[in-house]
Amino acid sequence: MTTRKKTKLIILTAVLVIALAVSGTLMLFTAQSETAKNVVSLGNVSVRLQESNNGQDYYTVGFDTDPQDSTQLFSGFNYGSIAPGATIEKYPRVHNAGNIPIYAFLKVELKLWDGNGQIAITELDTSGQTPVAGPAMQKYFGSDPRFLDPNGDVDLAKVRNFWNNFLTTSFQNDPSWFGLDPARVQYAADGTVTSGFFYANTNNGTDSGLTKIRPLTVSDDLFTSITMPADMPNTFQKVGFSLEITAYAVQADNNPFGSVNPADTDADKVTAMAKAFDGLTLY
Repeated sequence: MTTRKKTKLIILTAVLVIALAVSGTLMLFTAQSETAKNVVSLGNVSVRLQESNNGQDYYTVGFDTDPQDSTQLFSGFNYGSIAPGATIEKYPRVHNAGNIPIYAFLKVELKLWDGNGQIAITELDTSGQTPVAGPAMQKYFGSDPRFLDPNGDVDLAKVRNFWNNFLTTSFQNDPSWFGLDPARVQYAADGTVTSGFFYANTNNGTDSGLTKIRPLTVSDDLFTSITMPADMPNTFQKVGFSLEITAYAVQADNNPFGSVNPADTDADKVTAMAKAFDGLTLY
């Protein structure tokens, strides 16, 4: 192993297993499963991501043998070519592999790929600050009048609305998972669209807020299927889609955050629940 590789490994480990300090001297243990590939544990908190493609046979990411390739550890299902409007089965859930209750958050990242690599759904201008419709957007949306402004140029707001709709309508999350409000959906310079869900019941009277996952038990499935948009532009033929899910967990006992007021707005509920994970970059 080269010196450079060792350095990257040390940095990665330090970032993922750092303890979280909130409210003075209170220490909360945290853990994270990295983009359905690595699983990291800290203290008594151990979170694992599990997936199924039939609702019965679940595989633990990074631990179980891949059912589609017995030479690899499981990192998610490959669904091959899918037609617009088609529905595939996908059941992601969180497994508490530790010995104390946890709160959980699932980050969902949408990425698109073609023969040249990842497609930048949103691009930035030369200043690196202002979103613009760059060459990729012109290529994939420029010939579809639904995404053009009155001058015939790609309307970035319409493109973003298309992907927002994909993340909110292509899969119906289980009521036990509470999604981010649209204003928190993020568009990175590399084209990644990020949303997320808290494992929570936000309309349960005085008990509203994050839901505990007991030791050695699992959460409800985040969703059970994904439906590809039927109105995909023709230019997206042979484009690859990647939906990456990352699980985050924090100890639930003695955690002063996570409760919400059922009368609050959805945005305020997200803000309140996110405090329980303070110190982890959820979205």
